[in-house]
Amino acid sequence: MAQLNSIGLFTFLTMSEPVPLPKLDFVFQSRAGVNGHAIWSTGERGTNFTVHTAVDLANYAVARQRLLDYQQAQRDGFPMAVTWANLNESPRSVLILDVKPINGTPKAIAGGVGGTYYGMSQGFLEASWTLHNLY
Repeated sequence: MAQLNSIGLFTFLTMSEPVPLPKLDFVFQSRAGVNGHAIWSTGERGTNFTVHTAVDLANYAVARQRLLDYQQAQRDGFPMAVTWANLNESPRSVLILDVKPINGTPKAIAGGVGGTYYGMSQGFLEASWTLHNLY
C-alpha cells in the first residue's frame, strides 16, 4: 500500500518529515549586579519548520496549476490537517507560511509509471513548504 502524505486536501508521493511536536518555551531573565537568573515557563508553543513534498500529475499544465493552488492556500490562511506516512497528525494542524517550487519544477517528464495518482504521469512538482505548527 502506498503511503499517504497530505497537507489539507493536497496529497503527495513523498513528504520529507512529520510535524514536530510543540515544545515548552522558556524566557530567561537576568539583571546586572544580581547573581543568577530567573526562568519562566511560558507553556508549549508550535514552531516554524520546513517540509519538502513531491507529486506526479497528469501533465505540465496540471502541475503548474497545482503550484498556484498551493500558493492560494497559503494566501487563504486557514489551518490545515497533516497526514505523514499514513499517520494522521491531527489534532495538530499547521498554518502555511510559504510555498516555493524546488528542483526546477513544475516540469514535464517523458512519462512516470507507478505514480500514486496517474498510471502514466507526464508532470512532476516538488515544493518546499514553510509551515507553523499550531498547538
